[in-house]
Amino acid sequence: DPIRLEVIEVPRQGRPASFAGAVGEGFSLEVSADRSVVQLGEPILLTFDLRGDGDLSTAGLPPFDAEGLFDPNLFRLPEEPPAGLLEEGGKRFESSVRVLDAAVREVPAIAYSWFDAKTRRFETTYSRPIALSVGAAEIIGADAVARRPGLESGGQEGEVGGDSSLPAPGAEP
Repeated sequence: DPIRLEVIEVPRQGRPASFAGAVGEGFSLEVSADRSVVQLGEPILLTFDLRGDGDLSTAGLPPFDAEGLFDPNLFRLPEEPPAGLLEEGGKRFESSVRVLDAAVREVPAIAYSWFDAKTRRFETTYSRPIALSVGAAEIIGADAVARRPGLESGGQEGEVGGDSSLPAPGAEP
């Protein structure tokens, strides 16, 4: 029996910034973090699990600084969205971000848009936000580093930190 196919192009007009090639229906995006307590500037590994009815092989993540995703004033972001791996029932992406502002209290809800070919409209879902506790980074100077007890500057030659295999300070290699 002949089959009638109708091929349409994903419209450019009205395309959300959080659209990254997903076509189908019923998509969801779950985001998880490897930790929720960080110091300012430490990396947070995020895992993005994308699920939905459609061809996930062409689905990606939009640029992280797109509208509805991360504020680049609050997070240091990767330059390119990560490549995903197809898994049973979905596609997984992993990427690191770094918090740039100690006032940040969460990884925000992330928008993810797809084109529904049946309704011929863009749809958007949002992940859940992830609570964060961000501590201020502590800068330690050389004067704050403690010496090992019993090691004074007048130690015996050839003795550095108790390891006699290292040359004495000032000795020629």
